[in-house]
Parts: sequence; structure tokens; C-alpha cells
Amino acid sequence: MNRPIFADAGERTRLLPKTLTYGFSIDFRLKLESDDNNPPGPMVLAQGDYPTYHVSDRDFITTADGALREVPKAKLKSASDFLPVTRDVANLNGRFLLTTDTFSPLVMTYGGVLNVPGGTRRWLDKTKPIRSATAYLHSRQDYVGAKYRSLVWIQLIGIGRFTPSFEDGIHFDVELDFYLPS
Repeated sequence: MNRPIFADAGERTRLLPKTLTYGFSIDFRLKLESDDNNPPGPMVLAQGDYPTYHVSDRDFITTADGALREVPKAKLKSASDFLPVTRDVANLNGRFLLTTDTFSPLVMTYGGVLNVPGGTRRWLDKTKPIRSATAYLHSRQDYVGAKYRSLVWIQLIGIGRFTPSFEDGIHFDVELDFYLPS
């Protein structure tokens, strides 16, 4: 049945159509730049090699609107995030710089939230650490080359997890999957 989305009075009668297509993933480690006496704040990329990848090793994906898109081949060169934690929510606000297989870097800025099981007060409690928190992100990209130019016009949706680790300071192992809405 093909009912109209809006009724005569203007209210919606059904959900708007939406589809997400898996684009790529990236796993990395962030180091928290604060000590036990300060609340969580700035985080920076820990040393390591962090390439983007597609779980099925695809070079191209087809989005729901039929467009063929190339999966970015890139490495995370730098990352920064500011993690303000309040009683009820942990916000994400950060930036990635990725070197690509072209001469143009890919810059991603993002915002989002962490869903912390048991509330944010348990987030960095070393006596009862949580296993991980689910991350929900939205990102915007900036890229001046031609190969991945389509990413500039798309707001990616990221879903993943942050897992705390307390070896040599406070670190977060981050796993993110990015989706293209269509």
C-alpha cells in the first residue's frame, strides 16, 4: 500500500524512507591527556598504524540510490577528541586527518555521544571498569581531490565502541564502522 507520508493536516502518517550502506571501518587507540584528579578531556592518537578497511575487502560499494562509491584507502595520521563527561552523557567532538592513496588528505570532523552502561560515573572507575561504551557519530568530510570527492557531500553515520584500558595511563581502544545514508 502506497500511502502518502503526510496527512491532510500536515502530520506524518508513516516513517520517512531511509537506508544505510556500510562504507568502511577504522580501529585505533586514543590516549587521554588528563590525570586522575581531572575529569576526562582532550584525547590524542596513540602511536600505531591505523588503516581504513572494508570488512569484505571491497574496493567499491553501491549505495541504496544506485551510486557506485570507492571505499577510501587511507591511514589515520592524527586524531583528536575532546571528551566532556557530565553526569548523564559523554559527548564526542573530534577530528581525524587521514592520508589517502592520492595527494589529498581526507579530514573528518565529527560529533556524537557515548552510551555508557551504568552511567558516566562508572566510565573511568578502575575498581569496576566497564567493558565498552557504544559510540554514535555523525561526520562531515573535507577533501579537495577528485577520487573521494563524493564524501564531501555526504554526512557519514558512525557506530562503534570505545573500550577503556588503564595500562600506562588511560587509553581507549576505538572501533568504528561508517555508513553512508541514502
